[in-house]
Amino acid sequence: MREPTAQDLVDGFRAAVAAAEPGAAVRAALACVDGVVTVGSDVIGRFDPDHIVVVGIGKAAAAMADAASEITGAVRGIVATPYPSDSSFPVLVGGHPIPNDASLLAGRALLELVGSLGSNELVIAVVSGGGSAAAEVPAHGVSLADLQEMNETLVASGAPIEEINQVRAAVSRLKAGGLRSSMSSATVVTLVLSDVVNGGPEMVASGPTIPSALGSMASEIIEAHGLGAKMPKAITDAIQRFVPNEARPDDVVVVVGSSAMAADAALRSLQSKGLNATIATAQLTGDVEDAVAELLAASKAGSVWIAAGETTVNVTGHGVGGRNQHAALTAAMALAGTGGVFGAFGTDGIDGSTDVAGAVVDGATVELATHRGWDVTGELAAHNTNSVLADIGSTVATGPTGTNVGDLWLWFVGA
Repeated sequence: MREPTAQDLVDGFRAAVAAAEPGAAVRAALACVDGVVTVGSDVIGRFDPDHIVVVGIGKAAAAMADAASEITGAVRGIVATPYPSDSSFPVLVGGHPIPNDASLLAGRALLELVGSLGSNELVIAVVSGGGSAAAEVPAHGVSLADLQEMNETLVASGAPIEEINQVRAAVSRLKAGGLRSSMSSATVVTLVLSDVVNGGPEMVASGPTIPSALGSMASEIIEAHGLGAKMPKAITDAIQRFVPNEARPDDVVVVVGSSAMAADAALRSLQSKGLNATIATAQLTGDVEDAVAELLAASKAGSVWIAAGETTVNVTGHGVGGRNQHAALTAAMALAGTGGVFGAFGTDGIDGSTDVAGAVVDGATVELATHRGWDVTGELAAHNTNSVLADIGSTVATGPTGTNVGDLWLWFVGA
């Protein structure tokens, strides 16, 4: 059996992205026959298309919203997304990963759209990762500058996204079911394309249409990471005032795509090439360097291994990169001089602050980078991974993919 090439790993990644295509995910879950809307085996009810509103939030929102419109005939809706997108609905492009003025416009537009809906109307919310910053309405007394400082502090701390969303929810009128609470008596269905590993659908984009206890742990998280002195007073005051939104047990919430789906598709792609492949985990979490070390150490030769999920990076340098390029360069050092190969990618096509999805490295990567004058250890410590990997041609660019189900790592350790 042959050993995998870098292209095999890239092909596996592309297959994973295709499997998580958001429109197809919605079409597999949502149906409308003779005006009767169903989600899986749940019958939602009979609704005239004029009484259906589609709300899209996140990186995959445009494709998901258009699929919902095609299925139900809905013509009213809004898409809030961090990237310019084509859609049959108005598209409002907010910030990412930090909210901006456009994020506030998007958040207010969402609240205005659904605020006057009645009991004869259906809201289909299509939610994906990347929505937390794209649309926002801050809690009373909290300014955009306060939100930006809070988000920058949280992201730089290395806190996992689940914890970051706890804090975000506590200072928002939109998150943790805040948008749902403004819909009064309307029927609400939420379809989620999940990029969250250890957490339910209420964690994705901070669950704007799913009332939950999200936000209730904000104070503890800030304290645990020693961030209290770095937070604006308006933020800590808002957290103290936070009260969870009331649960809506009759609402229908369905996860239509996830990291596990992506891992399965990558597995099938590799196997179709005659390669032995194994899923190591679809719950990849933790510090990126620790995760690379643990996975490589546990991997037996002779198989391509797959991991899906999302790690964290505690950024201490001022370089350009992302967690997947950080994983790749970390792996390159561990695999130096061997026949191993390692690829790490973001399924959204954007890794950190760069315009690439990730990178593929092998046993010759460190030698090549060193020959070109790079101090690999130093650049890794400075979190300047993109500069190194782009210079030696190891980065993989796809552009925004329109989906987001976390990160995908594929590797082979060799004999």
